[in-house]
Amino acid sequence: MRAAINSLGTDPELQEKANIQDGDELVLQGTYLWDVLLESFSDDPDPQSKSEENQPGIFFPNQQIQSWAKRYSVLGDPIEVEGDPKLLGLNATQRRAIAVMLKERVSLIQGV
Repeated sequence: MRAAINSLGTDPELQEKANIQDGDELVLQGTYLWDVLLESFSDDPDPQSKSEENQPGIFFPNQQIQSWAKRYSVLGDPIEVEGDPKLLGLNATQRRAIAVMLKERVSLIQGV
């Protein structure tokens, strides 16, 4: 288990930049999310020192998606704006799960 956790700390971006010979197979180890997934293994005495704003999700630059996600990730009825997608067939909890997923860099959603 320790070896698996240690391999997550490998930076795949550095591996991609390495000089690979033609015909060589590149097998990446680690994850781009190592800083989030391994935060509890950090030597940092104050794990809360990292601001969530420094770790935005992939849709952070798109303000229309961020606006939708912010409005739909709260409990209760969201404020609807013209242009919001109609997610037919989903209940409020499912729409909220999608909104949280779009808003955060990492999210764990459980359900049936």
